[in-house]
Amino acid sequence: LKFTDWFDEFVCIGFPILDEGLSAFSDMYKRAVVTNAVLVQSGVRTPGATSLGNVLALGQHNIRFLNLSKNQIGDQGLNMLVMGLSKGRRVVPTLCFQNCGITSAGVKSLMSLLSKPAWMREFRALDVSDNRIKKEGSTYIAKWLSETSATALHLKNCELDTEQVFKAIINNSRCVLEVFNISGNKIPKTKEILLGRVLESTTTLKEISLRKIHMTKRLLPLVFCAAFENKNNARLSIDISECGVGESGSKIILDLFSKRRRKMRGILPVTTNISSLDLSGNALGGKGICNVIDALLDTDIEHLALDRNFRSSFFSSTNNSVGEALKRCMTDYPSLKGFSIVGDDSSHLGKIAFPMLKSIAKNTSLTRINLASNRLGDEGLKILADSISENSTITSFDVDRNRISMTGMRHLERMCQKNKSLTDWVVPMNDIVKLFKNSQDKYIIEDLLHIFEDSMDANDSANMNLNGSTNHNRNKPSFTGSMSNLSSLNGEAWHESVVTRNRKDTRQFGGLKSTLRLKRLIAGQQMLSSSTDLTHEGDEAKIAKRNTTTTMGNTFHEEKRQAADSVHDSMEHKIDGTLAPKQVKRDRGEEDVCRMSEGNVKAKILPLSKEHSDEKSPAVLPRSWNFAEEEDSNGHPDELPMDLHISSDDDDGDHDDPLAHV
Repeated sequence: LKFTDWFDEFVCIGFPILDEGLSAFSDMYKRAVVTNAVLVQSGVRTPGATSLGNVLALGQHNIRFLNLSKNQIGDQGLNMLVMGLSKGRRVVPTLCFQNCGITSAGVKSLMSLLSKPAWMREFRALDVSDNRIKKEGSTYIAKWLSETSATALHLKNCELDTEQVFKAIINNSRCVLEVFNISGNKIPKTKEILLGRVLESTTTLKEISLRKIHMTKRLLPLVFCAAFENKNNARLSIDISECGVGESGSKIILDLFSKRRRKMRGILPVTTNISSLDLSGNALGGKGICNVIDALLDTDIEHLALDRNFRSSFFSSTNNSVGEALKRCMTDYPSLKGFSIVGDDSSHLGKIAFPMLKSIAKNTSLTRINLASNRLGDEGLKILADSISENSTITSFDVDRNRISMTGMRHLERMCQKNKSLTDWVVPMNDIVKLFKNSQDKYIIEDLLHIFEDSMDANDSANMNLNGSTNHNRNKPSFTGSMSNLSSLNGEAWHESVVTRNRKDTRQFGGLKSTLRLKRLIAGQQMLSSSTDLTHEGDEAKIAKRNTTTTMGNTFHEEKRQAADSVHDSMEHKIDGTLAPKQVKRDRGEEDVCRMSEGNVKAKILPLSKEHSDEKSPAVLPRSWNFAEEEDSNGHPDELPMDLHISSDDDDGDHDDPLAHV
């Protein structure tokens, strides 16, 4: 890898390369072509950070984005990286050290580096979330904030002294902060006014996350009023999810927006300076949801999230009113582009969502909608499919985990054939996997996946041609340290967000990330059906047929076939969908068993002939296992869909046991 010129990113997420691995990989960063280093949750500690720091000290690197999140490098490891970056005299514009065991001592060292003139000019984004920075560390950060020109700062769950941080932002006349995350930190009641001043005076701020900060009766109206009164008409994205707003807080929101509407004197849409509002997980209840939706009617809000707020009850009198309120989201929100109301085990809409699903057909602004985990069922899927078939603006939606059967999948298939605007919708993989396990014909489900994927690709290509786009790098994943990439690390699904920017690989937040798992299940089912045939049809004709269809001309000894046939009904073996060999067992030299880890697929591996036992030529599985459906011109099966190489390596030179090692 240290000689590479054909890639610019090295990404390792959740794979334990440890300190030894990072030491071995370090030389790769001497190559100027490698600009992004992502080593998340890779078991790196102080020695690994020291090795990387030594390479950075040479000044030969061209790294623009360094992410060592979820590695316990500690203050000592961070100090070694800071020393290397300082000696190398090359600025890395984006640094991410989320959950790295850093304290105020490490922050002091880091801020001394970022305060240097060159870093002040070029540095752009910092993430030190989930580290115990506390009050002393807050002092160092505040001093740097008062002078920096960084555009993104993530300080989630850092036990901050928020007063110092807010004052530093207010006093920085050159502040160009665009993304600011202080989720999970406490704001003293006497200092809440400082947050209001930050929101009211900002000229550049676009995203602010206040997640898990308790919204008191004073702080909640302060946040909204400060956004309303912003003199620079900033379009803010505000996240106040899991803040304990409740039904009482929803009444405050309704009252605030009603006053704003009266102040606008009938001018529509009502200007709020808020582009996106996330109220997920606030226990709003049915009445609270109605209050929020009524408050935001005819406003300029473009994205609204109300996930996990509704508690369904068969006898509740608010069910009908919630359904009508959700319908108004589709008809009376002129600027709404994205809407999310995800449920869970105790929070789902069911038939309450049907009026809203019907109204989607005539909506002309919505582009994305998320209705996952709402138990819509096949009936709800039919209504949604009919509506989306008529809609020409929606490009993405998510209906996973909605108890969808094959009937519902057929509705989605029909929708794909009619709608030409869907380019990136989330395939309901959780429901598909459940269907696969209970389905008799596995290939129907596999065909559905191809239909879904092909329709999105066709629509995507058509839209590109229509717009005259010639950007060939549109699907290339990037770790350039942009605000969206960095902020995605702070969500609960950070590992999915980071990996799934390329739609060709998988849909973001769910989608086709389970495609590989499904393919393994399909392959396992093929082995199961083939093995069952061999077990039940153990006559001489079946055995002869099996031997004549072996791949690459492999043949079996006659005595081996007879011995194997005698134990067909007594042997039980397991092969897992992951196809990761774990154990090999011998039974009197008559038959070899490969035991793998997951699933319950039964099969048998018979010994190969001596002439094909050379370890340099891995044997191929018998044709009777039916891994490949087509054969080439020489009568050999096509390339197998997974790697399972069988070779021998006897110490005594005797090759009578070709399957001794798998």
